[in-house]
Amino acid sequence: MTIEISVGGGQLVGSRELQEDAYLIKLPRGANAAVGPTLLIVADGIGGQYGGDIASQLAVKLFAAEIANQLKPPMQRNSKDTAPKILGPASIAPLDANSNIPAVLLQALNRANKQLATAKARNPELALMGSTFVAALIYADQLWWISVGDSHLYLARKRRLAHKNVSHTYGAFLDDEAFLGNVVEQATPRERKRLTSSMDGAEIPRVDCPQMPLQLELGDVVILASDGLDALSEGRIVFIVDAANSAEECATALLSAVNQVAHPRQDNTTVVVYRYGSAPVQRSAAVEIDFDFTKTIQ
Repeated sequence: MTIEISVGGGQLVGSRELQEDAYLIKLPRGANAAVGPTLLIVADGIGGQYGGDIASQLAVKLFAAEIANQLKPPMQRNSKDTAPKILGPASIAPLDANSNIPAVLLQALNRANKQLATAKARNPELALMGSTFVAALIYADQLWWISVGDSHLYLARKRRLAHKNVSHTYGAFLDDEAFLGNVVEQATPRERKRLTSSMDGAEIPRVDCPQMPLQLELGDVVILASDGLDALSEGRIVFIVDAANSAEECATALLSAVNQVAHPRQDNTTVVVYRYGSAPVQRSAAVEIDFDFTKTIQ
């Protein structure tokens, strides 16, 4: 049975002068399109620091390149030939039952972070740049993710919204301490939003990368978003998801709803929406798509 999907994404600048978010949607193509992996990324450059927009764009591109490199098909040497041959799409092994996808994601994140450090070292003006980061790798009905900071990964299922990834903020830390019964200090909303982990070239203090994938069900909607989406209540998000006929329509409606709130200090907002089942494929021309995970090794 072929499962239909739809994918969409978009951005708002909000009240900010500069768009410091970046996002990427990469879909498999060619002979492997029906079963190949999909990569979704949202990064939010840290506001108030020069180069936030550069940090988010670099984080996205460097991570995607590392994932692409790790998911290239293996090479096989024919005993009759001297030149190695590339195994075809049907032979791709990185995403089978024996694969350690969390390790792949973590390695890609760390390598991209090291390259970010190199870029900062070459340009002292970028010394303080950094970014939050969330990426989802979807293969068949399984979803893996990795995240750093306060960008979101939501699962909308049967008119309920679940925040799946860990938020690396001081407020989340205080909430965890309170849940454990520890006495916590009072913090202002601004203090609660302070990041406790980010992707900035230094060692990353905290990374959320579950060892087991999320099993998708027909009708599930996955949303990756920067924290600008916090302008909407969870109930409003669920209402929009339920009313949309495709992921692209959902992404457009979410951004429109944020715009309608008209918060005077509205942050940049980026959303990427993936709908599993019950809708035809929709591919946005506004983002990079058709990424070939099976390209030959040069």
